[in-house]
Amino acid sequence: MPALRPGWTDDIYRSSRRAGQLLQQELVAGTGARNLGVVERSDLTGFNWADVPAVLVETGFMSNPREARLLRSAGYQQKVAGALSRAAQRFLIR
Repeated sequence: MPALRPGWTDDIYRSSRRAGQLLQQELVAGTGARNLGVVERSDLTGFNWADVPAVLVETGFMSNPREARLLRSAGYQQKVAGALSRAAQRFLIR
C-alpha cells in the first residue's frame, strides 16, 4: 500500500490501508500463511500516481522452496483466489 505522502497519496491512503488490511486478513485466514503485515511503500510509481485505492499483494516468494511449491499448486491457487475475492467483496460492501 502507498505510504502517506501529502499531495500525492493522501487522497487514497486511508482506503488503500483498509484494502490492504482486508486482503491480509483474508489471505492469512484462507491460506494459513504467516502474517507478515501490511507494508507501506513510497517508492512505487503506481502507488504515487494512483487516484484509486492501490495495493500490491504478495502471495508467496518463489525463492522459498516451500512457498514456490504452494504457488504452483492448483489447490493453493484456489485458496488465494478465494481470499482475494472475499477481501474485495468486504471492501466494496462497506
